[in-house]
Amino acid sequence: VVLFGMLGLFGGFAVGIAAQVFMQVRFGQSVAKRLFKIKVVRVDGSPVELWRIILLRNVVIHVVSQLCGLVSIIDGAMIFGDEQRCLHDLIAETIVIDVSGEQ
Repeated sequence: VVLFGMLGLFGGFAVGIAAQVFMQVRFGQSVAKRLFKIKVVRVDGSPVELWRIILLRNVVIHVVSQLCGLVSIIDGAMIFGDEQRCLHDLIAETIVIDVSGEQ
């Protein structure tokens, strides 16, 4: 029973990750960003490569946050600045845009 539960847990986790990666590759959006009709693009408006999203927007900021918890606070607080870009956006050279007008 425990083994079955663990397989279900890890299987569900793998399906969730696969869905997020597919959405990023196909649409340039995570599931949540698609629901909220926003999208991450490069500063020049071009699509963001998957490696840039995973490595620069996620892994780097999480690793640095583990070393210093203040980084997480700074990262999130930067959204209230003039550019409305978090620290992970600056590192990855990305912006979040509204795509509600697109079909």
